[in-house]
Amino acid sequence: MGLARVALSGERGFVIEAKHRSAGRQAVYRRRGTVVGAWIGIVVQAGIGIAMVPAVWSDGLVSALVMPAFSATAIIFSLMVGVWPRLVVTDEGVIVHNELRRFVIPYGQVAAVGRTGGGRLGLTTTTGRQILVAGYSGSLIASWTGDRSAGNAVTDIRDRWRAHAGSTGHPPPVRVFWQTGPLIAFGVSLALLVTLIQLP
Repeated sequence: MGLARVALSGERGFVIEAKHRSAGRQAVYRRRGTVVGAWIGIVVQAGIGIAMVPAVWSDGLVSALVMPAFSATAIIFSLMVGVWPRLVVTDEGVIVHNELRRFVIPYGQVAAVGRTGGGRLGLTTTTGRQILVAGYSGSLIASWTGDRSAGNAVTDIRDRWRAHAGSTGHPPPVRVFWQTGPLIAFGVSLALLVTLIQLP
C-alpha cells in the first residue's frame, strides 16, 4: 500500500521542532504532551533529590548521595522515554529514534505510514515490518494541547515519498542501531545507585 492512500483525517497537533522542508533540510517531530510531561517529571525528580539531601546528611556522605543518585537515574529514564524519542523526516528517508533503538528507513522501503489500531504512529516497510514511533501513543495531554505533530509528520513523509516514487533500482535496506548513548548513561547511573545502596 503506497503512502498516497494513507488517511490523514482526525489528526490534531503541533510541530514542536521543525526545520524548513526545502531540499536538504530535515524536520524533527515530537509530541508536545509527551515532552512537556517528561520535563515536568524531571523537574519534580530533581527537586526531590536535592530536597532530601539535608534530611539524610547526618547519616553520612553515602546516605546523602543515595537520593540524588536515585533522582539522576529517574531523570535519565524520563529523558529516554519522554524527551529523546523523535521522528526525523529528511529528503532521503525517515529516522525513528525510539528509547532503545534507532531505525533508518529509506523511502523505497516505506509502504505505509499512519496511526495503528492502538492510536500509535507507525510506519510499515515493504517487507511488512511495522515500526512504531515512541511518544505517539494516545495522550490526554495531547488532546488538551491540540497536538498536531503526528498528522504533520504523516503529510511530510507522504510528500517527500512522492518525490522518490519514480526512483529506479533497489533501495538501501532498513538499518537498525542501538541507542548506545542513552543506554550507557542509564546503565552507569543505575550501577552507581545500586553500589551506593549496598555500601555500609
